[in-house]
Amino acid sequence: MITLEELELLDEPTRNKIIRELQTGENVKQELQTFMQNVYKSPALKQKLEEVVKAVSPNIKLPDNPLDPIYNELNQLKQQQQTETLKQKLMIKAQQLNITPAEYTDVDKFMQENGITNMERGMELYAQLRNMNAPIKNSILPLDYIQQTLNPSKDVYDLNAGKQHAVEELQRMKFGGR
Repeated sequence: MITLEELELLDEPTRNKIIRELQTGENVKQELQTFMQNVYKSPALKQKLEEVVKAVSPNIKLPDNPLDPIYNELNQLKQQQQTETLKQKLMIKAQQLNITPAEYTDVDKFMQENGITNMERGMELYAQLRNMNAPIKNSILPLDYIQQTLNPSKDVYDLNAGKQHAVEELQRMKFGGR
């Protein structure tokens, strides 16, 4: 390659000729880069080019696709974005179902035990099961009847008395009275 100092020492016509040749070389370089990028876009064309190069000169090794790192980075960014979107969607779903972060491991365990692969559906089923197994909060029975049937410290559970009282309360509510 010729330096700027060497160009200045040359006469005007020679210097202009060298500058034109350098510009032509740059144009050819750009055209070859564009050509190679187009060839690398098609695996079939790339394979044919490699075959031709090996036939002409087996010692020349073609470079890897210069766009591969860009495509890989783009795919990683897409994956990260999809992961973040899914996380946000699942956090919103967990809030809607009143699932706390402490329950996440329980949800995961529940899904594995039951072979559930859809996270949203797994969270819904976990919340339904959790709510079904929750203790009764409201009842028409007086608190002592509920405690009597649910409290394991009692020796005898009087479930029939609780049922009888519930029936009486329902009749009173339906027909009025007392």
